[in-house]
Amino acid sequence: MGNFDNVVTRECLNIIFLLDTSGSMYGERINQLNHAMLDALNELNMVSLQAEADAYVRIIEFNSSVKWIMGDAQHGVKAEDAANSWRNLSANGGTDTAGAINKSLDALHVKYLGERNRKPVVVLVTDGYSNDATAMKNATDKLKKALSGSTGKEKVYRIGVGVLDYNEDELNYFASRGNIVTDDGEKNDVPLVFKVDKISDLAQILNSVTVSSFHSITQAGAGIGAGTGNGANLAIDDAPMVIDMQTNATENWED
Repeated sequence: MGNFDNVVTRECLNIIFLLDTSGSMYGERINQLNHAMLDALNELNMVSLQAEADAYVRIIEFNSSVKWIMGDAQHGVKAEDAANSWRNLSANGGTDTAGAINKSLDALHVKYLGERNRKPVVVLVTDGYSNDATAMKNATDKLKKALSGSTGKEKVYRIGVGVLDYNEDELNYFASRGNIVTDDGEKNDVPLVFKVDKISDLAQILNSVTVSSFHSITQAGAGIGAGTGNGANLAIDDAPMVIDMQTNATENWED
């Protein structure tokens, strides 16, 4: 039944990272990605220790090929072990985004996630164009239907992190839609894609997205701007940002 013998008493978040390590990520981009992932995993461990909930991490690396580098389809790695398990990545090859999305589908089954839990989160980090845009969109369509069974409702929360010259159309297609609040106002029903304009900002953004995903399982409830501290709070460019994740409620899933 996977990792979740304790799902009756503790809520869990399953988070799957899809990391682009194609040739365009060579140099400072891959260096910053390695730093950002280690930082995010350490922070995820800290917040999970402070909350009455667990987080399980899976990571897929994709370039010309696709592989699990942390956990696998059947087993995630508990947050407290994830940072210690991290190994730096190198960059080369093409960008098989469709293959990475399709591989993530292997983990999205009740028997691997637990029978009743929060919606899983898939975070795609990429800096360019996929090898096959049509295949990427077809894979995304399958991801949108994962766990929905006969309900027709999306059960997987999807976040895009676009590094520098990423393909905006592809990430917008991939991402879930939601509401974002900043100091400049509220954006409703927008793709949850976060742009990294400076590579040095990748760690801050990825850290915020990761921690916000975890907070959604313990703070979901009131809508954004409700003044209750609910929602997922991001600080990007020193501006407070809230993602409305109240839809990340506990679910009974269908395979």
